[in-house]
Amino acid sequence: MRIILASSSPRRRELMRHVNMPFEVMIIPKEEVFKDGLTIYEQCVDVAYQKALNVYEKEDEDVIVIGSD
Repeated sequence: MRIILASSSPRRRELMRHVNMPFEVMIIPKEEVFKDGLTIYEQCVDVAYQKALNVYEKEDEDVIVIGSD
């Protein structure tokens, strides 16, 4: 099964390399939208989820997508 990192952050790529598993980086450009009424933590989780979901929806096979923010 493929692992995809949905982040362009060099630091996140570096952290993934420490896991010592092959992974790909895929970004689907989309404006980050912050929702009213969410805490900073909830905003970060939501943005990371949206990035991962955007990548996952473009795939036609089972993959593990990691979103981070």
